[in-house]
Amino acid sequence: MLRFLSSPIEIKGGERVESIVIGRNELIDDDGTLRARDTGEREELDCDLVLRSVGYTGIPIGGVPFDEKRGTILNEHGRVLEEHGGSHRTGHYTAGWIKRGPSGVIGTNKKDAQETVDHLLEDVAAGAEVLPQHLDPGLARGRAHGRVIVAHLGNGASMCGMKDLKSQASTMGFTAVDGLMMGTRSGAIDPGVLLYLMDNKGMGSAGLTRLLYKESGLLGVSGISQDMRTLLSSDKPEAQEAVDLFCYRIARELGSLAAAAGGLDAVVFTGGIGEHAAEVRRRVCIQSEWLGIRLNPEANARHDLHISAGNSSVDVLVIPTNEEWMMAHHAQTLLSL
Repeated sequence: MLRFLSSPIEIKGGERVESIVIGRNELIDDDGTLRARDTGEREELDCDLVLRSVGYTGIPIGGVPFDEKRGTILNEHGRVLEEHGGSHRTGHYTAGWIKRGPSGVIGTNKKDAQETVDHLLEDVAAGAEVLPQHLDPGLARGRAHGRVIVAHLGNGASMCGMKDLKSQASTMGFTAVDGLMMGTRSGAIDPGVLLYLMDNKGMGSAGLTRLLYKESGLLGVSGISQDMRTLLSSDKPEAQEAVDLFCYRIARELGSLAAAAGGLDAVVFTGGIGEHAAEVRRRVCIQSEWLGIRLNPEANARHDLHISAGNSSVDVLVIPTNEEWMMAHHAQTLLSL
């Protein structure tokens, strides 16, 4: 039985769940956007188990206009706005729940993303410069065409070593579970461990898949959370161990990728952790000073574009990832638009 336009209000029971109270909602028009509003009606359903399948709260991103009321990035059909009713911010687009709020299903996401890409391509056709200008011309001609390592750090994490804009080596393998440890994924692991778990713990394919993809990484090591913000703010030694291991693996792969690229001219941090966790960047850079990296602590704390010190022989940058633009760019190239 499905209950649409409903919200959980209260879970009842003593030592175990006995029932759940849900509230009925109605859709109202809020400045052209449908929003759910509590009607005050209540219904109590008997149950033995309650599962939370979706939990989402949009949070602001530094420097990006945000609608606190809706928990979304300020936008008009995917184009980010400078302010309510204001002009579009050139080169900035959004999609998914952070665009429209937590609503819809997978099919909705596809239509939602298509709308954003359509408007992006309209802007390109009109001559707008939608590629974010992160790199100054000198760097674009020099360092970016040199030996660059990009560290995409988030709930999923990977690194790529490039030379003249071409990949030389990556931390990824046959699947996305290889390489760096991640939020819940193990990263590189000795195959002997898997054989041991199969032979001595009776684990099969389904159990190993769950362990490697859902119960490992930061969550598995800490036993606390997969969220780097939670771990960095915790004083528990398990949290510290997880952060230490995460940073160590990045620094170790940085050295390996530098060898594959034949040296190092620039390091780029991106992704949720790479863009916002100054402490992670600090630890990685300190462990990588032997490569010529010197960090500017103040610039790093501010999340500046350039966070390397003046005496650093390697440029260190923080660049927001823009996957939507890249997908649109490749689609445009493929279609010869």
